[in-house]
Parts: sequence; C-alpha cells; structure tokens
Amino acid sequence: LKDIFGSPFTSVVVAGEANALHSVVAGQGLSSSVAGLIGRFEVATRDRHDNQRRTGGDDVAAFLDGPKGLRLNTTVMDAQDGQYVVTYRATIAGEYFITVSMDDEPVGTAFTGKPGDSTYKAIVRPGPTSTSKCLVVQGMPAPGAMNQLETTKKVTLAGGKAGEYLKFFIVARDAFGSERGEGGDRFSVMLSRPGVPMVNASVFDNANGTYTIVYNTYLAGEWSVHVKNGPATLMGSPWRVN
Repeated sequence: LKDIFGSPFTSVVVAGEANALHSVVAGQGLSSSVAGLIGRFEVATRDRHDNQRRTGGDDVAAFLDGPKGLRLNTTVMDAQDGQYVVTYRATIAGEYFITVSMDDEPVGTAFTGKPGDSTYKAIVRPGPTSTSKCLVVQGMPAPGAMNQLETTKKVTLAGGKAGEYLKFFIVARDAFGSERGEGGDRFSVMLSRPGVPMVNASVFDNANGTYTIVYNTYLAGEWSVHVKNGPATLMGSPWRVN
C-alpha cells in the first residue's frame, strides 16, 4: 500500500465541553484569608476525559457562607484560557464555607473527598490590631463576647483605695471589630494627675487577645489612665479613675 499524497496528515484534537466534576479548584483562598484582604483561588476547567480546556466562556460562580448567616459574593474573572480567578474580601473573621459551581453544577472534589461536593472550608483570620477598635473593660470578657460589639459609651473604670492594686482589661480587635484572639501587641498604660510623677501600670499578655492591666495609685484623688499600643493611643484614652 502506498501513502496518499500529503500523508501523514496533522490532526488537532481539542478538549471537549467543560465538565464541572472533572474541573479543578485550587489556591490559598480556599483554606484561609485575612479580614480586609483579598482572598483568591482559581478554577481550571477540564472536559470529562480530564483534558484541560484552553478557552473561556463557562458560567463559573462561587459564594461564601460565614458567621451568623453572612453570605459573601465573589468576583470571577474569566482569563479566556480555561482558567478562572475567583476573589473575595471578607471583613468578619471566622469560619466560612465556599461553594463553587459551573453551569449550576458543583465543581471538582472538595475537602470532604466526595466527588461533586464543592463546599470548601476557609478560615478568615482577624486583621492587625486597630487602636480605634480595641476595648477597655472592667471585667475579663468571655472569648468572642466582644466580636463586632459597637459601643459609644465610655467605660468608667472602678476606683479603690490608695495603695490597693486595681485592674482592668484590654480586648485587642482588628479594624472590623473582630477579636484578635492572640497576643503580641505592645500595650502600655500610664496614670497621671497634676503635680505628681506618672505611675506605670503592669501589662500582662494573656496570649488570647486580652491583656490584664494592674496598677497601684499611691495617692487618693482622680487619675487619668493613658493607654497606647506602641506609639498609637487607643481611642477613648485617657480614662478617668478615682
């Protein structure tokens, strides 16, 4: 047998239609992000034979379900090469469940290991400590009790007798009001009154986002309590104590 003139011929086989189950979801934003920053992950579309697609135009969508029934939408960018970049910005720290779909079908295999289960669990961590959102409280709060708590009433610190050791607490929070949940801040507290030397309070880091402040005023009368985190003054400072 003789080859036909021009043989061999070149044939280009392209990927078939996008298949949600065989497509892949990956990226840091599927598992973690930081409040206020952009979380990101990618969807790589494939056909039912696992061939990677090189064209766009698919209906890729995603949303997040977060704390207290919060639903967060995402932005999906079609790179026109079979890849889709999904971004979101969560401002409330906590646990989120991310649902990814294509043409209303679940995409890929998620953390449960079940094919077609496209719900991924991501932890959004609190952002940096914000001096405008930290709270000064008289008693030790329960964990999470100060999340997103808005208060316009200035705390009055309880006084005592001159020479007694007194205390109050600082709750570190990020710019969106979420408790930091970890230590490491550089809080400093000083007490002042006219005509006498300033008194330095002791600051104890409880390693959970709260700080115990212990002080001793050796003279009776009204003192001003100045609170800083590094060089920045906490909103509401100074407080008064008798």
